[in-house]
Formats: sequence, structure tokens, C-alpha cells
Amino acid sequence: MNTHEQTAESTTTQEPASPSQQEQIGTLSYLVWESEGCPEGRDAEHWREAEKIHATHGIVEDDD
Repeated sequence: MNTHEQTAESTTTQEPASPSQQEQIGTLSYLVWESEGCPEGRDAEHWREAEKIHATHGIVEDDD
């Protein structure tokens, strides 16, 4: 399991993310990581970027 699939604590000053929100942020973090060519060692940066995206756009829709 890579670090983008693991649950991480919210790094923002907002209320802690619910388990559902953390799962959505984790999915976004993985997508950001993939979009940048899967670099190693930047998981915290990708998580913060995903939190920003989630705060701006809200719930991630599933294509299934």
C-alpha cells in the first residue's frame, strides 16, 4: 500500500475530516500523485493539495 492510500490526519486548521472526507481526500491525493508522475517522498504535499481541492470543490464523484 502506498502512502496515498493510507488515512492521514487533516493538516488544515478546519475541523478534522470525517472518515468519508478522509477517504475522498485520499483519493484526490492519489490522483494528484499520479498526475505528477508518481514521485516518491511528496505524500504530505499531495495530501495538502488534495485537502485544498476538496475544500474548494467538495465531494468527489465516483464514475462507477
